[in-house]
Amino acid sequence: MSRLLHFSLLPLVLILASCIDGDEEIWLERDGSGRLEATYKMPPQIMQSFGSAPVLQKKLEDAIAKEPGLQIQHISNHMENGRVVFEFNATFDDVRTLAAFPKKHLRSPDTPDQAGSEEALFGTMNLTLSGLTMSFDRTVDLGPVLPDNVRQNPGFLGESAFRYVVHLPAPATTHNATGTADNGRTLNWKFLLREHANRPMLLTMKAPLPLPWWIWLSGGLLVALVVFLAVLASRRVLISRRSPGHGLDLTG
Repeated sequence: MSRLLHFSLLPLVLILASCIDGDEEIWLERDGSGRLEATYKMPPQIMQSFGSAPVLQKKLEDAIAKEPGLQIQHISNHMENGRVVFEFNATFDDVRTLAAFPKKHLRSPDTPDQAGSEEALFGTMNLTLSGLTMSFDRTVDLGPVLPDNVRQNPGFLGESAFRYVVHLPAPATTHNATGTADNGRTLNWKFLLREHANRPMLLTMKAPLPLPWWIWLSGGLLVALVVFLAVLASRRVLISRRSPGHGLDLTG
């Protein structure tokens, strides 16, 4: 009987599992600001794990309203070919604000140490800056939102995948990306979900953050000002030494 039930549920499980896709793309500027574009597609039954698409959208809108460093450019959800399509575009003033956002704003105040359901989608991010070097890692675990039958039979996920792209202002020095472009300034990750039904997806990279042009300009102007003041001071000293009032008095 259990085997019969398993096979009777198989078509439903296949429908639920074989059409989950995620695409995220981040553009990072020299000053640490940037923008994010994300699209997630999944069956309504799986989206319910996040409280439904409208609930997820409202929660993100309310959370971002509390974070002045993030600005929504577009957020929406709609049905397309039986799947929920959730789109989210935003800009950020500081990449550290983006990294801290899920843990800071998507967890319940009553249980701040417990990951919220949305973190299965956005993951947990850690970012550190050492001088002008940025170290970043991100862990995304979809296991909690996948049906038990899918976790036990990952092959049901077929070609479903999550894809991530990060555009950097300078080439990454180390990373675990599956592909690169633009001489290492663009990193691409592709994770087949059947390989990550029971283990998280992990993105890591380390890259320099070049100083923006205006800092170089400001530094150059500051150096020029210091040199100008030094020359001006030395000329004043030289002129004062040559003036009659500063000669030796030999009449005494």
